[in-house]
Amino acid sequence: MKLEERAQIAWAVLSYAASHRQTLEYITLAKLTGMAPSGIGGLLDCIHIYCQRNDLPALSVLVVQRGTGQPGVGFTATENVLAETAKVFAYPWIDSELPSSDALRRSELTLESLTPTRQRLVRHLRTHPGQSAKEIAELLYPNAPYQQQVNGELNALISLGFAHREESGGRYRYWTEANE
Repeated sequence: MKLEERAQIAWAVLSYAASHRQTLEYITLAKLTGMAPSGIGGLLDCIHIYCQRNDLPALSVLVVQRGTGQPGVGFTATENVLAETAKVFAYPWIDSELPSSDALRRSELTLESLTPTRQRLVRHLRTHPGQSAKEIAELLYPNAPYQQQVNGELNALISLGFAHREESGGRYRYWTEANE
């Protein structure tokens, strides 16, 4: 199943959650859409960009981290999460038409539509291809333990078609096409 088809399923799930004033943890949305948790970021990007382009509240605000109850670091629609959540809860999602998978297609994504963190990773991969996630994390974030976050962001970039991965010497190496 393609990313945009899973995004369409996620849209329906999130619309239902919004109509019941509920949030969902990333792992729950992953199970309901059949995606690996590491790929949920790419799926939410499709939804976020569709909402942004169509002047809709950020439906992706409803997907939260276990423990914090807050969206992940990739959520950039607004700094005021509570206000955006209220807008999402107030919007009549159930009465609205489900976007087509074509409308949610990832090919509509551009580098500029990615979060600043993902833009930085793509630019880094263009100039430093073939590095492991650990090497990338150490170069970009030398003073903090961001390897797990970098792994998740790299997986999201792969699902969005902005990055590639191959196994080499028992480690994954990442790169991106120069013309992407």
